[in-house]
Amino acid sequence: MELSWAEGSMSCRSRGCFPPGPLRCLVQGRWHGQIVDNAVTRKNKQPDTIRHLFAQVDDISGSFSVSFQAHLASHYKLPPHMPDAALSKQLVGLGLPVPEHIPHAISVSLPLWTDAVDHELGLDRVLNALQAGYPRFFIHHDIRRLAEVCQAAHALTSSERCMLFPSQKAANLCRNFVADQALKQLGCQLGVENQCRMVTFDVFSSQQSTAFVGQTDCRLRVFVLFVPDDRIFQIAHTFWQHTGLGISSRFANRCLRLLGSDSASKANPILTIVSQLPSPHISPRTGPCRYIFKPSSQISSTIINPTPITPEDESATSYDQERYGPNLSVQFSCAAKLSLRCRIVDILQETATTANTSFSETNLKHSIRGTGKLTEDNVYLYPSGMSSIFFAHQIAMTVHSQIQPNKPMGKSICFGFPYTDTLKIIEKWGPGAHFFGHGETEDLQSLEQLLEHNDLIGDPKIVALFCEFPSNPLLKSPDLIRIRNLADRYGFLVIIDVTIGNFWNVEVLPFTDILVCSLTKIFSGEGNVMGGSLIVNPKSKFFDLSKAILDGDGSYKEGIYEDVYFGEDAICMERNSRDFLSRVEKINQNTMKLCKYLRELKASDPHQLIIDINYPRFTTPENYEACRRKPGGGYGGLFSITFASPKAAHTFYDSLETYKGPSLGTNFTLASPYVILAHFKRLEWAAKYGVDANLIRVSVGLEDEETLLQTFKLALDQAMLASKM
Repeated sequence: MELSWAEGSMSCRSRGCFPPGPLRCLVQGRWHGQIVDNAVTRKNKQPDTIRHLFAQVDDISGSFSVSFQAHLASHYKLPPHMPDAALSKQLVGLGLPVPEHIPHAISVSLPLWTDAVDHELGLDRVLNALQAGYPRFFIHHDIRRLAEVCQAAHALTSSERCMLFPSQKAANLCRNFVADQALKQLGCQLGVENQCRMVTFDVFSSQQSTAFVGQTDCRLRVFVLFVPDDRIFQIAHTFWQHTGLGISSRFANRCLRLLGSDSASKANPILTIVSQLPSPHISPRTGPCRYIFKPSSQISSTIINPTPITPEDESATSYDQERYGPNLSVQFSCAAKLSLRCRIVDILQETATTANTSFSETNLKHSIRGTGKLTEDNVYLYPSGMSSIFFAHQIAMTVHSQIQPNKPMGKSICFGFPYTDTLKIIEKWGPGAHFFGHGETEDLQSLEQLLEHNDLIGDPKIVALFCEFPSNPLLKSPDLIRIRNLADRYGFLVIIDVTIGNFWNVEVLPFTDILVCSLTKIFSGEGNVMGGSLIVNPKSKFFDLSKAILDGDGSYKEGIYEDVYFGEDAICMERNSRDFLSRVEKINQNTMKLCKYLRELKASDPHQLIIDINYPRFTTPENYEACRRKPGGGYGGLFSITFASPKAAHTFYDSLETYKGPSLGTNFTLASPYVILAHFKRLEWAAKYGVDANLIRVSVGLEDEETLLQTFKLALDQAMLASKM
């Protein structure tokens, strides 16, 4: 239906299965001189109701509320944050957030190669300079401040440390992991789990901070896992890193603001001890964990000195709004999550002709394995990409245990060289992994031989195959057609990480049972929020069982899925992703032009400065083309360069006048000495799979093409000069 009002116009579409509530949310908004072009609403909603709701959509600080017309005019015609017109020589100094001055930045500046090396060596000159970092590796200062509050209130000894989680299940998963790994790594036979205790930390205030006007419930609950000492804390932090299940920096910031919104005598946060005894032990190697928690006596205490909130803290939200454009009000967090799920579905079902107008009702192409239609009910949001991978693995193991309840569980396959924590999850939870690190034809042949051998001698069946499309950092694309055929023949799940390919460039859902994607990367683009998604393919033969495991049905009445994606993170993600398609198109163009230039340079260079340029257009191109969206899909914004010598690699990196640090998929170009940061302790092992220490990974942004070309040319000239000395 089309609705036209005097205040503005908006094309709307009705969809089935509406949840209760006044507004499902924006599905797609574009910044480029357009009004928001889609709203999804209940069929019986009248324009007056929608107008009233949009009049309430204000900035998150609650500092203003506008009419429908003014809201659209002043809020939805803003351009997205674009990188500076010219890349400056020293964008950000060592240890500063990338981008600079962003309170929730997910990258940190490592401008020199030696900075990255010294970071991995743990040298004070780098560690002491860090003001930010990738959230699963670096504990944000707001999270540290909140942990200090918790420790001050309830640590039993001076050696106790704590980790903060958004749910009881997540905290207990960590406790079980700590007990399992303490035995393996430290030889602790008994007592570690008994020394880990859980405390719930309820934070609320009788008065709202000005930053949260419009929110009806200011109570937040943190689940605090206390561990006995620093050694065990390092294991707990490994869980945080692998699974991405810790609280977010926005979550911690909100808690701190609530604590500091009143005087100490009025804030009265509540600490409730849930249990100082361990939950029944379930090893993380036995498959998905389920927990039943009995009520316990409650003990309350008051924080004497809540952390004060500085004027700088209070201004952070308004700065974020001014730089990036408006958020929905915090009261719309549920609508923002629904919007994200709908947006993902619509992008996956989009056609090239409608990509830049409105969303279509196009179905996925038909599969011989089923006739189900993808809906937002098949999309699950997680606080990070790794948490979606973690739970995809949990689903796969549970599927196996239900289909073959009386048989031992086999290992899973990691096909191709993956992001480091994906392999760690498969290795540390469940029976382990078969690793096929090259991910090409020979590995497929070896995989098929393994499957045939297991079937012949009656070994436990393979649980699942994990792969990336394409892979990080070599940009290899596996043969999904052949993998799908093997999966159907031998009965294992296929789980594909499409973070690098992204939802628009490639169509891989027909080949997978579960699709995972880090929303932190290009879907967001701004580098200021984390998020992940898990999509259950409705055409998978495991669909019904997977949904039952997630949602709860019969023996899975509780379900393993819980929505722990913090509302403010979802709101920020919803805002950032409104112009996803137009950004992908521009980044595709920039990266292709840059890679063509580099390939031409490599071909004409008699000195062979560059060994290889890895990009899906040129790396395993047949496999990528088989899944590239046609027409419209490109080759993405990530590539990597392998240099012939350390000197050339170091000089190029140091001379490159872009942002430099971890992460990818940003709206600004971001370079990284990826192998140093991800595999510093296993460089020889990585090199066996073609992942060389002299590799530099580049995530291309939205900058002007000619500016990018000139920037890379200057850095390559310096590398050439250095290699001749």
